[in-house]
Amino acid sequence: MDREPMTPTQAIYWRRKRHLAFKVRIRLLISLICTAAVALILFGVVFGIADISGNSMHPALASGDWILFSRIGGYGAGDIVILKVDGQQNTDEYIKRVVGVPGDTLDIDGAGHVLVNGSILTEPYAMGYTDQKSYIKYPLALQKDEYFVLGDNRENSLDSRNYGPIKGGDIIGKEKIIIRIGK
Repeated sequence: MDREPMTPTQAIYWRRKRHLAFKVRIRLLISLICTAAVALILFGVVFGIADISGNSMHPALASGDWILFSRIGGYGAGDIVILKVDGQQNTDEYIKRVVGVPGDTLDIDGAGHVLVNGSILTEPYAMGYTDQKSYIKYPLALQKDEYFVLGDNRENSLDSRNYGPIKGGDIIGKEKIIIRIGK
């Protein structure tokens, strides 16, 4: 069957319709690229997500929890941070709580109390006995850009008592939101 030839008006109509469809596809593609770029910037530069493995931060964090963390900002006492530790054999990220900041002097007494600048630190989040490890000499004065971090589950944590103070550059980010999945 032969088709009837299009009139000039019909040809213009179909040409415009194809052009509009092309423009819609281009706009959609540009929107998708922009959305992907924003997501990459947000989660590659500003935020990150870490999963919890182990129980060194129990009861605040449990194995299987996730945390959304910010890569931007300063760190203070009480903050939960994600860090890498220089000189450790495994290159995993650790999640610990900051208990000492630059300029602080830390000590751990015989009763298992953490002392910051001579005062006993109030730690409602801590669980278990906080012992001194033979690797660190106390009292310990933190220098510029040094932080002292401890796990909340003190009897089951590899932390600054083992590897010493960490540098600010070793901190990847600070916890913003705890995500408990299936609990």
